[in-house]
Amino acid sequence: MGNQGSTEEHLEFKNVVVDYEFEKKLSDQRFGEIKLLKEKNTKLKIFQKDFSSNSKKEFDSYVEEVKKRTQLSHPNVLRILGQNTKKEDLFCTDYYKVSLFFESFNYDLEQEIFKRAKKNEYFAEADLWCIFDSVISACAFLQENQMFHGDIRPFNVFIMNNGDYKITDTRLFRQNFNPAYFGLLEGLDAKAHYPSPQVFEGLKDTDRNKPDNFDLVKNDVFALGLTILEAAHLKKPNVYDYEEYTVNSDKIEEALAKMKDRYSDTLIQTLRFTLNFSETERPDFLTLDQELTPYRKDIRARASIHAQNYESANENLKQASPVKQQEWQKGTHSPNPTD
Repeated sequence: MGNQGSTEEHLEFKNVVVDYEFEKKLSDQRFGEIKLLKEKNTKLKIFQKDFSSNSKKEFDSYVEEVKKRTQLSHPNVLRILGQNTKKEDLFCTDYYKVSLFFESFNYDLEQEIFKRAKKNEYFAEADLWCIFDSVISACAFLQENQMFHGDIRPFNVFIMNNGDYKITDTRLFRQNFNPAYFGLLEGLDAKAHYPSPQVFEGLKDTDRNKPDNFDLVKNDVFALGLTILEAAHLKKPNVYDYEEYTVNSDKIEEALAKMKDRYSDTLIQTLRFTLNFSETERPDFLTLDQELTPYRKDIRARASIHAQNYESANENLKQASPVKQQEWQKGTHSPNPTD
């Protein structure tokens, strides 16, 4: 979606008018209709997303949500650079509009996987750890602020021009529902999503008024596990039975076992935790984040996009077990991966 670069944290609308020029309109599956803008001097790009409503109550609620999100920032979540609100009179009806300005990104993980698959060029382990850690850190931030993503998959992991990996807060584009769950329910691009066993089984019930009885955060954890599994094999794992609404645990285990040719037991075992079929035993993002935080600086530094000598990745990271399965099950896991 264009070149990513540093932009002021709070971009004022008047600066957009003066400093940026319209480049083109885009229809993006993730964001809907957006406008791509380019800074006149640096050529750095941002994108604009407009929301409108003829309901003052709905509009005020959304603006309040935007203000809340603007005050929150995380290095692995796409930044809201600024906003502009206005009221118009259209055919004797009040019409409310808010424009949000976001940092743009270079491309996404799905595109990177496709490119690598054509050349049979597998990710280095350090790079998989970087993707894994980046999304965990971002989702832990969302969880800590009572939010969730709802549709973790390679298509929704963005790669910035400097090599960072980011996600976005989907509620700003699709409010008040889990996009992965309802996308499947509507049959829209059904096989693109990575629902947990609990969410997938729930699709048998077509009563949309039934209260959700699954953990949305842990659904994202399972989806992240399959996202990394796809990146490791450069192809989508074929684990879903769309007639019986079941997830094949044997196929997941087989895919994990095949990783041993290229990747460490530490990475494989950590993925296995995220892919636990038991929702109660599957860790949430805050727990995973606690486990990886002591190693984050090393993980990020040794990713190939950030360092030339990533092959010399920390041996302690490769050999240590971030968590032990029996400890996860007992709820007594240690935050120290070297224990």
